[in-house]
Amino acid sequence: MTFFDDAVTAFFSPHAAGKSLMFLVGLGCTGTPNRVRPFRSKYGALKDSLARGASGERRPVPDWLYSN
Repeated sequence: MTFFDDAVTAFFSPHAAGKSLMFLVGLGCTGTPNRVRPFRSKYGALKDSLARGASGERRPVPDWLYSN
């Protein structure tokens, strides 16, 4: 919540007449995509893709990968 001066209150009048406290929410899309990628090991990414239904035919999966 923030307090604005009389010019901002006048801009939002007549609804904001006599009020001095406003609650603002900023909405929109970012200008550039987020380039930060979470770290994921090669084996962790493979297990995740197989769990989501990717076939392991092209790349054989070692048994020790599922020993957890």
